[in-house]
Amino acid sequence: MKIDYFFDVVSPYSCLCWSVLKRYQPIWNFELRLVPVFLGGIMQTTGNQPPAMLPSRAAFQAGDLSRNNELYGVNMLDLPSNFFSEAARK
Repeated sequence: MKIDYFFDVVSPYSCLCWSVLKRYQPIWNFELRLVPVFLGGIMQTTGNQPPAMLPSRAAFQAGDLSRNNELYGVNMLDLPSNFFSEAARK
């Protein structure tokens, strides 16, 4: 089986997914093809906004990442409180 993994290093979900994929790759025996993408460009093209620009989405994402980190046993570093607003501005 082959999995094409589309990711952007700015997304905390990319870190979560990478950790889980690498954990199960030897068990599930799949080929992993890395496909980097520019999430900011995708968001701009689709008219979407980063979670930090929408307070309700940012709050949901924080809780969602915490739940998923616990579920999958992934320890991620806490982001600075202004990370997304600073990253989105650049």
